[in-house]
Amino acid sequence: MKVINIKDLRAKKSATEKENKLWELDDYFEYCFIDDYESIYDKFKVESIQVDDYFVSILEAKGKYHMVAVRFPKIYDVHEIVEFLDTHSFGFDEKGKDGYYIDNAAEIEKAVLYKGLPIVVATIGKDSVYISTDGLTEVTDSYEHYNSIVNPADASLVDVQKEMENDSAADWDDSITLGKQKTYLDDGRHVKVSAWADDGYTFITYSFSAAGIENYSDQEITLYLKQYGLSEVMNNKKFEIFHFVDQDANACRSINIVVGEPDD
Repeated sequence: MKVINIKDLRAKKSATEKENKLWELDDYFEYCFIDDYESIYDKFKVESIQVDDYFVSILEAKGKYHMVAVRFPKIYDVHEIVEFLDTHSFGFDEKGKDGYYIDNAAEIEKAVLYKGLPIVVATIGKDSVYISTDGLTEVTDSYEHYNSIVNPADASLVDVQKEMENDSAADWDDSITLGKQKTYLDDGRHVKVSAWADDGYTFITYSFSAAGIENYSDQEITLYLKQYGLSEVMNNKKFEIFHFVDQDANACRSINIVVGEPDD
């Protein structure tokens, strides 16, 4: 499996309608590295492996593994996806005589193991950067198989050029990070706190491990947070609770609280 440089991939002229295209589905966008992978392989399974807040799709067919796509949840806008793809390289199971590496790289940002094989994401550069697999998180047992694929009948093709033109014309008010810190709830649970602003609103996000409260409903999490230190900041505020898994495959929760609105 070769390392895929997104800039080189995008520069190639499309041979089919789907090549080098971004597809939109109900819950996410998918950028395909291998064109028509759903028709190339008769029987296969696809794992969506969380690397950060995006997912790399690994296809298994006839005992071999192929990196076929990257999926972005819809917290990403099209212009953010394009910017990310233009500045990053993706590698999977690329090994030379001196070990595993990723080509066309400047600095490795994220790396995890899938079935003992490294999935690597790096900022684009001109070097081959080697990586040791010692200490990397093995995520194979943490993710379910997905037999679903991007099917043109179920997905709409994103007109990237049009979206980027719209982005350039729009007066974007991108989110601004106001501050970050680490603290603890009253029961000793470690919490990461981030204050940020977007489109005139101000938010505080509290993120924490769900160890011991994995089965709590959102209502139970709300009561728990109020009981152990967040009652004042949550009182009479709009908030939303999110469930996610971190890069080490640990169950986590976060609560996003609106603490300021336009003209407040």
